[in-house]
Amino acid sequence: MIKKTLTILTALITLVACKETEPKAENTKSKKELVVTEKKEISKKLVVELDIETDQPEDLVLYSNEIFLNNGQFMNLRITQKLNSNETKKHVAFEFPDNVKPDYNLGLLLGRKNEKELKITNLQLTFGTFKLSIPENEFDKYFVFNKFVDYQKDTNTIVVKKVGGKLNPTISLKRKYLNQIGKE
Repeated sequence: MIKKTLTILTALITLVACKETEPKAENTKSKKELVVTEKKEISKKLVVELDIETDQPEDLVLYSNEIFLNNGQFMNLRITQKLNSNETKKHVAFEFPDNVKPDYNLGLLLGRKNEKELKITNLQLTFGTFKLSIPENEFDKYFVFNKFVDYQKDTNTIVVKKVGGKLNPTISLKRKYLNQIGKE
């Protein structure tokens, strides 16, 4: 009787042990066949790049007001690029913080000290996969100029002038292009 019990018990243990090894073998096969693909995260940082030539170098300020943040708050953002008095030509890049995009406006302040003439070339805006390259002879198609700025399309020259003794020259991206930023 003890021999029968031991034989049955050994057969059961062998049977259970064989059944457990089969799924493990299948698991190793499926692990080998599983191919892991990594998705590279594209940076969602607004970058505005431009080349500028001017006869009166001044600081440039890229600004955006009333940016909605994920926590339900709003903020105004100003990024300043310094132009030294000897820099008449410069490549300038403005970068917003990650995942912050303009909701209401995006403008460029061209300095508040001097009347001047300047040219902006190679202007590009990027945000994630969105890219907008603005041809230098089509600024009037993409931007709105305030009363302190005269845009001369034929020479691609921006003339900054005083009005009423004041100087506040800004160009602002038109709403239809602003709304395209972040729509992917």
